[in-house]
Amino acid sequence: MLEPPKPQLRAHLRGQRQSISPAQHRQFSQQVIHHLTRHPRWRTAEQVFGYVSIQGEPDLDCLWDEGGKIWGLPRRYGQTLRWHRWQTGTALIAGTIPEPNPDAPLLTPQPGDLLLIPALAYDRQGYRLGYGGGYFDRLLAQPEWQGVYRVGIIFQAFLLPLLPRDPWDQAVQAVCTEQGWWEISPPG
Repeated sequence: MLEPPKPQLRAHLRGQRQSISPAQHRQFSQQVIHHLTRHPRWRTAEQVFGYVSIQGEPDLDCLWDEGGKIWGLPRRYGQTLRWHRWQTGTALIAGTIPEPNPDAPLLTPQPGDLLLIPALAYDRQGYRLGYGGGYFDRLLAQPEWQGVYRVGIIFQAFLLPLLPRDPWDQAVQAVCTEQGWWEISPPG
């Protein structure tokens, strides 16, 4: 059986995600946070590169004050993402995604940091289906991001056996859902 093309699959998954009730969304998000914050990678990370939930992504907002972490949020510059330090109470600039002020200090990724990456879906090999902009694939291909531990953040219903992929697609090292944390085995 042929896989549907990425645009059709995106539309289907968006529809599925929109069918999650607000109460379920809150409950599932809390369970994702539970599994995330109990993992040793979370406890040892000094910097966490996160996101502000849009379009039904798991909501991690209550983590902002958790455990003295240095938080980075993405800001788009053309076709790239740069991560600025962000703290609770600091205003975000509205746009396609909520972004930190461009005057906020830039963060440099360090080995052992965590990068939390939302998506429409992940597969069991760690590949993601995002919104089609390629921002995270370009980011993860950069050498300075190789030592950062990449965690896909989704709800369990969107962890699929296999997704269509392109040669430039970049995989994560783990996926965290409301049902647990899954390490992705490296190929080979």
